[in-house]
Amino acid sequence: MAGDDDLELNTLHRFAKHSPRLVLEEYSHCEVPAGCGGVVLRWRDPSEGVPLQLVVAADGDLQVLVDGRFVSPTLSLQPGTHSIAVALTGATSPAIALALRLAGPGQYLRPGALVWATGASTRIRHAHEEGWAQPRFDDTRWRPATPAVGVDLGKREWRFRQVENMGAMLVATGGPTLWLRDTFEVPG
Repeated sequence: MAGDDDLELNTLHRFAKHSPRLVLEEYSHCEVPAGCGGVVLRWRDPSEGVPLQLVVAADGDLQVLVDGRFVSPTLSLQPGTHSIAVALTGATSPAIALALRLAGPGQYLRPGALVWATGASTRIRHAHEEGWAQPRFDDTRWRPATPAVGVDLGKREWRFRQVENMGAMLVATGGPTLWLRDTFEVPG
């Protein structure tokens, strides 16, 4: 009688991996000179949140906070509603654009990859207000962001256009300082 541990030729089931708490997802792809490609997979812990990438086009000192905490260009957030707060000081260009998208090679090509971008719902202010970065801050007195139209973006215009092509509105800075707020939804 053959057991489960008997040698079986031409089977891959012995290499199968299963995890009750990790998710196997496509991470990237590879190409080889012969023209055949492959896929790169990775294990991800969904309890750590959805991996996201912040893409920014701005000249000056920038502070970005999500839910009242400083963030780096790569972050993980739980599904649900979140707030983003941005402080720009020493602005040297007439515009700023930000986008938050799903992270990982090839993710930006997928439908729904854009999670948030500067746009019509973005609120701005030119003077500091106490508590402005907190998630429950009332920004209804702040004015809607104004599109930067026909402005000279200088040598870094390509970067601004790159973020704009992701779906972000170029927001007029209107001076050297700008505070910006918005809310967004991370998909589950």
